[in-house]
Amino acid sequence: MRAARVCWCLSSLLIVASGCGGADGGDAVDAAPDGTTAPDAPAEIDAPACTPVAPTTTVLAATDPMAPSLTSLVTLTSTGEVAVVGYDGANGEAVRWWNGSQWMTSPVFGNTNGGFGRMALGELAGRAVVFANVSDQSSDSDKLRYWSQLASGAFATGQRIANVASAEVRATRYDPATQVLAAAGGDQSHTLESYERNAAGTWTVAQVAFRGTAGSVYAAGVGVLADGTAAIAGTGTGGFALYRRTGQQWGLYRTLVSGDVFDAQLAFPPVGATGTAAVAIYSDPQTNHPRGLFVDLATGQPSGAGDLIPQSINLSGVDASIVFEPGTNRGKILLVDDNFNAPRAWIVGFEGTAFTAAQELRPDRVFETFPRLIYHPCAGYEILHVSRAPTDAAGTAPLLLEPLATFAPGL
Repeated sequence: MRAARVCWCLSSLLIVASGCGGADGGDAVDAAPDGTTAPDAPAEIDAPACTPVAPTTTVLAATDPMAPSLTSLVTLTSTGEVAVVGYDGANGEAVRWWNGSQWMTSPVFGNTNGGFGRMALGELAGRAVVFANVSDQSSDSDKLRYWSQLASGAFATGQRIANVASAEVRATRYDPATQVLAAAGGDQSHTLESYERNAAGTWTVAQVAFRGTAGSVYAAGVGVLADGTAAIAGTGTGGFALYRRTGQQWGLYRTLVSGDVFDAQLAFPPVGATGTAAVAIYSDPQTNHPRGLFVDLATGQPSGAGDLIPQSINLSGVDASIVFEPGTNRGKILLVDDNFNAPRAWIVGFEGTAFTAAQELRPDRVFETFPRLIYHPCAGYEILHVSRAPTDAAGTAPLLLEPLATFAPGL
């Protein structure tokens, strides 16, 4: 009888079952009643597909109405849905999402006349959710809203977040166990805020920090500390800092980097992970070198600060991808500079509380928008990118989501 080898992939779990071999280490052989050798058993059973199914590589063709170069954000939900937000020339803002068997496009909101701040993309109960403040001549124009995806794949009409007016969201986190969606944002000026939606659908808005003097502050991360208390990172005039909530009040917990730091991000390990530190990147206010550090989840203390790239670049901290590998204490960072139309990119690894040397990502290619990195449970590290050869015309490249090992072997 042939040995059967079966492989299941569920989240980051890999189980392999093999049939028993004979005494000599080969396949076991069944004997017929008359002592002759019995025929082989039926053919091996095909291993079931990995769940959730990894998306096909081409997200958008170069000629799609949702222009590949105008895509901006990607999210991987707790149920394995991959979603990308971008501009659809026919309908306005839209989300391209993987339904388990094919890519679909769902409109979010129509063409608008500008708006305030940045958009954000996160998840709510396994479905994509979009945050934006847009000018659309509706009764909620120029107010912070969210558009949540329904079970059908369509997006619900945008809903106000409490009484928030001109503000943006820059970081989100969803906990499937508590069904709490936490978001961090503010007015890019003097107020850093927390927006939190509970399981009943009620939003709570709280001021995290306030700048009473000239300057600005931006949200740079949202998560939880080791004891379960909520935490938000803020950056801007006056430094890169970590705030935590005690009871119902937010207050400064730790200053991570002093000085004017405008390009930073603090990423917390995902829900259910066992990592003991959050990972931060920032632009050094003196040298303009991209630097990294670790933030202990138990104490909030920063450590291990060092240059990730020993040269001056205009880091776009908010557009970097900091990705944790499930079930480990390691991950990868995709750094990008702030040239949206043709950014350079680098890959940096981390494990424990140490970073690896940065390696430039495909310097032989021209990126037409910021590349993004995710870790898919059935495909590993995957990179979302629009890239072309320098000799190719602009606008001729598709939007692809492919394994990092395929796009950049060795990184």
